[in-house]
Amino acid sequence: LETFDKIPVGSHVRHELTAECLPRRTRRRAGELLTAAGFDEVITFAFVDADEADLFVPGGVMCADPMVRKSNNALRKTLLNSHLKAVKANQDAGNTEVNLFEVAAVFPPATGEGLSNEHVELALMTTRDLRSLRGAAEAVIERLAPLSTISADVPGAPGFAREAVAELLLGGESVGVVGLVSAGILARYGIEKPGAAAALNYDRILAKADQEPTYTPLPRFPAMR
Repeated sequence: LETFDKIPVGSHVRHELTAECLPRRTRRRAGELLTAAGFDEVITFAFVDADEADLFVPGGVMCADPMVRKSNNALRKTLLNSHLKAVKANQDAGNTEVNLFEVAAVFPPATGEGLSNEHVELALMTTRDLRSLRGAAEAVIERLAPLSTISADVPGAPGFAREAVAELLLGGESVGVVGLVSAGILARYGIEKPGAAAALNYDRILAKADQEPTYTPLPRFPAMR
C-alpha cells in the first residue's frame, strides 16, 4: 500500500470539454424561456397518494408495497398532482400568484403489455389566466421545434374544465393538453383561486427539436410586375 504522500500532485487539473448535446440544449432553452415568462422551476417527488393518481390520467397505478410505503406510494402518472400541492402550500404561505414548471419522468399506464409508458413530461401550473399559460406553452414548443406547426383540438381531458381545455398537436401529433383545472380538483386540494395547467409530452417535442430555420438571401434583381 502507498500512502497519500506518494500520490503525485499536478499544478493543473484538466477537464475535457464537449459540445452541448441536443437534450441538454433544448432543456436549457425551455428553462430560459419559462423563467423569462415568470415561471419558477420545481422538483417534486416521484410518488403520490394512490387515491389521487387517477385524477388526470385514469388507468392502472403502479404502487409500492404498502408495508413499505403506506402513503405517497403510487408512481406519478403526471406532474400535475404534485404541482397542485405546491400551489396549496404557497397559498397557505400567503403567495397569491404561483407559476411553476418542471421537466421530469412520469409513469402513465402502457397501452398494451408492459409496466408503464414512461416518458419525460413538461408540466406548467399557474394561478394566472389560461391565456398566459397557453402562450407560455406554445412559446416553448415554437422555440424548441420552430419548423413544426402547432394546432389545437378540443376532445376534453380528465381533471380539466370541459369548457376550457384543448389538446395541443405538433405536426398533427398530440403532445399534451392545456386548460383550466376543474373546480372539483381545485376543491379537493383546497385551492381557492382558479388555476391553469399544461401537461406536455417532452419526449415528443424533443423528437422534433433538431430543427434550424433556414434563410434564403433576397435576389439582387427582384422580378418586376
